Parts: sequence; C-alpha cells; structure tokens
Amino acid sequence: RMNAQSNPLENYFARAGIPYRVYGGQKFYDRMEIKDVLAYLQLVDNENDNLRLTRIINKPARKIGDATIAEISRISEGLGVPMLEVIKHADEYDNLSRARNALKEFVGIYERLLESREENSLGDFVESVISITGYRAMLTAQGDEGQTRLENVEELVSNIRIFEKENPEGTLSDFLEDIALVTGIDNYDEDAETVTLMTLHSAKGLEFDCVYIVGLEEGIFPGEASRYNNEDIEEERRLAYVGITRAKKRLCLTRSQMRMLFGTTRRNPESRFLKEIDDELKEDLSPKRAQNWRAADGGFSEGFSGYGEARRDYGGRTAAKPAERGSVTLASSITLGSDKPKTDTAKGTSFQKGERVEHKIFGTGTVLSATPLGGDTLVEIEFDKAGVKKAMANYAPMKKL
Repeated sequence: RMNAQSNPLENYFARAGIPYRVYGGQKFYDRMEIKDVLAYLQLVDNENDNLRLTRIINKPARKIGDATIAEISRISEGLGVPMLEVIKHADEYDNLSRARNALKEFVGIYERLLESREENSLGDFVESVISITGYRAMLTAQGDEGQTRLENVEELVSNIRIFEKENPEGTLSDFLEDIALVTGIDNYDEDAETVTLMTLHSAKGLEFDCVYIVGLEEGIFPGEASRYNNEDIEEERRLAYVGITRAKKRLCLTRSQMRMLFGTTRRNPESRFLKEIDDELKEDLSPKRAQNWRAADGGFSEGFSGYGEARRDYGGRTAAKPAERGSVTLASSITLGSDKPKTDTAKGTSFQKGERVEHKIFGTGTVLSATPLGGDTLVEIEFDKAGVKKAMANYAPMKKL
C-alpha cells in the first residue's frame, strides 16, 4: 500500500540472496532522502568524508552554493585537509567571506550532531539528526511528496532501532557497515527470476501467477487518513479489489499482529477488507501459536519476520473462472502453501559448526552455528573478510567447500 513497506522486504531479500526489483520506483536505499540521511550519519562517523559532506552541506538549503562548495574543495585539496576542516576555519579564507555565516551555522549543526551521538542511544540519535539538520521540517513543507519521503526516513529509523535490539553493543560504524553490505548485494544474479515489488497503484493493468498483498491492517490498508471517510474507504476498497484481481493462480493476503513502522512499534487490528471476504473463499494458515522468534538477519519489523510469525495467509479455494469485474471475488485456483518455505531443508540442516563455506557476496567463512528455524536453518558464519553474518540456509547463495 505504501512505498515504505518495501523496506523490511528489501532487507530480507538482499540478505537472503533473493533477486528483486522495485517496479515503478527506486529501491529503498537508492531513494534520495535515504541517501541524504545516511550521508549525515556517515559524516558524523567520519569527518573526512568529503563526498557525503558535499551531498548534504546544502540540504536543506543553507545559502551555500556550488561556487562556495567548489572553493572549499579547492582549498581542501591544496592544503591536504578534509573539507570540514576548511569550513571550520572559513573566516581565515577571503574567498569564503560571503558564505562565512552560513558555514559557521553548518559547523554548529555538525557539533550538535556529535553531542547528540554521545548523549543518546543509536535510534534516538538518528531521530535527532532528522530534526537538528532541519531535514524533517524541509520534508514536512513539501506536501504529499514530502510526507512520502518522510515516511521512508522514518522507516530507516525503524531499521536502526531493530539493529539496536539485535546488536546491543552495536555502534554507528557497525550499522553503516551493515547497510553497506546490504546495498552491495543488489541483483547478484541478473539472469535469475526476480521478486517484483510494487505499490497497489502501480499494479493496475498487470497480472501475475502469484501475488502477495502485505500489511492488511487497519491504519495500513486502509490507511489511517482514510478510515473515517466513506469516500476514501470506498477508494481503498477498490484498490484492494485491484490488488486481489492481479493474481491468476495464487493469492496470499498477510498481516502482522505487531510491526515497527516509522520508528514506532504498533499493534493494528485486522483490515476490514479481510473480514469482507467470505469465509468459504479463504483458508486461514496462521500458526496455532505465534512463534517466539524472528529471522535474525531479516530486518523485518516485529511480528512480520521470516516465514509468517504472527501472520495470517488467506487464499480462496477454487473458483470456476478468474474474478469478474463488479464483485470482490478471489482469482481462479488460488491456493496457499504452509508457513514453511517449499524448498529442500536438507540444504540448511547439512551445515555443521566448523565447516567452511563460500558465499556469493561475502566470500569464504567458517560456520559458527546452525539452528533449525521455521522449516529452514539459521546459519551463523564468520567470514574471512566480512565478519560475522547470519543467513537463512535455504535462500542464501552459498555452498560448502
């Protein structure tokens, strides 16, 4: 329903080595606002990062133009010092006199960010970055487009808070290193079939053999702003119909009992659109009890991890023909599998502590542990160059040596 919902899915696909593409949009970490906020974080982590400084020194606009930035770069190169060092001493350079006050203000912002990093948890620090830099205010002033971008930024905060929970001793450097590995995995096998992610609006006119619609919860789909307006609810209902009728053979409708969205953990009721589908047309494949685990490396929000924790999958039995326009009827021959992946689990269970493996992205490493998990195996590996990583064995692009 929302672009921001692609974030946990993209994280999981990237880490599991599952090729994917975003139809009609950009991948999460390719989005301008995500690159901007990460650039601020990278600059705080490393004041010598001239590339990131150049990206954000005038975002939001601070009256620091291209000519000023070019002059700072020229002085920096001539003296062999970072650009930030030149900015800190801008009053010593006549060619920077016109932008002196703006540059002084930027130095003040940077110093406040350094203080915030020392005083706050990682998640709270990143929240403060968005506010202290004025980035939140800039997006808020941009209307609907800015709101969408702000939602994406808040999803980045969710990622950081999840990272913080999984890595209590983790630092800003650790998080940035983790992100660098995820963003470097894109399409490791370009010839492979891919998962296609898209919003429901983008799906109009398209059809697929298998369709997953995620986030069928009140406040997500239908959206919070639509819940109390009849006309808006009808538009959301039509959108649900569009999504459902994109499936030619198989349809899975899912929801979370609890999720982290926009940096906040929330419990949302089941979407009314699920309740409106006749019981005889859907099969509930929820686990009898919500399992008390999460896919450790999946990056999913709480309640929506690897293979269906606290999740419901609904599918119709068999209809005589594809859905007809004018009524919300599930597509023809929709069936659903179980919560466990339909792959050979022998691959996962064959990994043993101490074995050497080779990963298509991370290279060679040694297995530290192999834990059966929801029909798969969570393998913890210490890679020779990439450090300790976790992967789901059935999906990770790796082999035993």
